[in-house]
Order: sequence, then C-alpha cells, then structure tokens
Amino acid sequence: MAKIPTAKKATLFDTIRETIQQSISNGDLKPGDRLPTEEQLTAKFNTSRPTINKAIRSLARDGFVETRKRGGTIVLEQTQSWIPMTDISSYVSKLGKKYSFKLIGCKQIRNNEGTLIWSELDPDSKLLSIECVHYSGAIPIQHEQRVINLNALPEASSADFIIQSPSNWLQRNAPWPHLTQTIGAVGAGEVIADRLNVRHGTPCIGIHQIARNAGKYLTMVTFT
Repeated sequence: MAKIPTAKKATLFDTIRETIQQSISNGDLKPGDRLPTEEQLTAKFNTSRPTINKAIRSLARDGFVETRKRGGTIVLEQTQSWIPMTDISSYVSKLGKKYSFKLIGCKQIRNNEGTLIWSELDPDSKLLSIECVHYSGAIPIQHEQRVINLNALPEASSADFIIQSPSNWLQRNAPWPHLTQTIGAVGAGEVIADRLNVRHGTPCIGIHQIARNAGKYLTMVTFT
C-alpha cells in the first residue's frame, strides 16, 4: 500500500485533499494504487470519517480517484494538468475583432442562498456572484456565470468588474491555478438565449470550471 505524508493541519478538508492530490501529482501514488481505508486515513490525519469521506468524494468527482464497491479507492490515470485560466479577449483579438464585455450583475451572496451553490465550501461562505456577456464586435459570443470565493480572494469584493472582466482580474490576482474542467453540449435556456440573442434551445458549448490554488478553492464558473 502506498504511503501518504501527513498533512500539517490534519483537520482541514482542503489540506487533506491537497495532500492526497499532491501525492498523486508527484507520483508517490501511481495509477492503480489503492488509497488507505477511511479508518486508516482518519487515524493518520486525526480527523473524522465524514471529513475524509468528503475529501475522497471531491477527489473522485475531479477524476483523481475512483471508489469501487469492495475494491477500495483506486488512483486513476491523470488527464488534467496545471494550466492558466484563459481569457476569451485574447481569442477575439487574434481574430482581428474588437473585444468587449458587459457586466449584467455583481453582488455578494452566501453559499447557501436559496440552495447550496458550491458543495466544497461551507454553507455560510461568502461568495461574489458575477454575470457578464462577452462580445466579438457587436455580436455576443459567450455568457459567463461565475462565483468567487471571498474567503480565499477577499480583494475581489472591491474590484471594479465594470472596467475589467472577471477572467482578466483573476489572471492578475490568482495566476496559474489548477483548473478542473468539464465540457459538454447544452441547449440555450431562456436566460442564455436572451443574453446571446439566439433562439431558445439553440445548441451551445457549455464549459464548467473550478479553480483552486494552494489547497484553496478560488472560483467556479460556467461559460456558455
């Protein structure tokens, strides 16, 4: 069984997750290796089983491990890497078009406002909710719905997102995070269709990203 180094702050969910993830990234845990049992991890990190279970579920959701019935938790082949957050303005500029964006809304909310927005964060976590539309010339080409974790990036609360896009601000203030990304086809709902000036149900590409750095969750965004 592969060994995992003990985290410095064993009771923190983010630290436990980051410690296991780093063991996978640096090769201490290789594809096919089995993680220690929840009981063993509970003792090693001096924390509760629910916290360990939450960390493992989070790693499984992001594609680092897979929990198999009666087979334990297995490390998977990694297809993701450390990459910078991209800004669509660069893409538009390369096409020789004029880039612009329009801020639709920006407000502070709680993670549990209405329903739980971000499962990895505490329900009472402070978030900055941002909605904007990106343009190539006069044509709306991308809708952005984003939340920023103000516990990790408190300075975002005073940023002026009327004059700079969220992606541009994040590139300056949170460079080179680890991005977990999923891409799929979606139909434009009523709000998206209105924002992008397309018919309801128009096929679109949906991109969902979660960014974190040094064990902290920074931002979660859906681009359409």
